[in-house]
Amino acid sequence: MKKYEMFSVISKNTGLSLKACETLYNKLIIIIERTLEYESTIDISDFGVFKTRYRNEDMQSRLQFLEVDSQRRVPIFIPSKEFVAQLNDLEVKPQNVSKHELRCKSDSTYEINLKAQSKLGALGYSIKLSRDERWRILIEKAIPLFGMKSVESHILWLIKLKKKDRHRDYRSAIFEWEYDLKRLRELNLKY
Repeated sequence: MKKYEMFSVISKNTGLSLKACETLYNKLIIIIERTLEYESTIDISDFGVFKTRYRNEDMQSRLQFLEVDSQRRVPIFIPSKEFVAQLNDLEVKPQNVSKHELRCKSDSTYEINLKAQSKLGALGYSIKLSRDERWRILIEKAIPLFGMKSVESHILWLIKLKKKDRHRDYRSAIFEWEYDLKRLRELNLKY
């Protein structure tokens, strides 16, 4: 994450301006550098540890050419496991997002509930049903109501959406949707 992106996220979550976030960041870095001049480590609980180390030999040889103090201590940051877990769990809520974009979102925290959001789910179509029951719903309810093209494109959308979701295993659902799509296309070719 670049500095500007970090300032933007902090600004959105705290209500501070971008300039205030940048000022806060710069002052924090100055405080850490000054403190590390006197102490070898700074441990901030649930955040991480700031340490100092001397520049490595490769860096020292380059700095001798520039006549810079090669024994200067360099601050490094080691984030705590708790802090990394909090960053991974951080969820930025989308603003001004259409329903279509929300349905296409492939985030692992977002799951599709077919009965609540899908036009096929509203008709009773579910992967938990047998193949014959699903086929009956498609032929008797979905195709007369929405049309063949619409039903095909919806099932294709479900397949593509779940193939993109790498956090969960949807192989059996994808296999069943592909089976239904194949039967629909065969039916379409007959007529």
